[in-house]
Amino acid sequence: MAALAEAAATLGVPLHWVEEEALGAVQPRCPTPSETARRATGYAAIAEGCALALGGRPALPRITGEGVTCALSLEE
Repeated sequence: MAALAEAAATLGVPLHWVEEEALGAVQPRCPTPSETARRATGYAAIAEGCALALGGRPALPRITGEGVTCALSLEE
């Protein structure tokens, strides 16, 4: 968790923690579910779910890389 706080501080962006209940509630709205995420966590999309749970809307499709995903959202 310290690495996340350090990365956010370096980038000058806020770091928000999402409650599990909020993450679960937005799963049906995640535009690009991942079977890998579902098998590992029980959630269809962690990055997109977090972005949506914080009240944003997806800015672009989920970005994927080797072993990592990222989702960007616009605040509403």
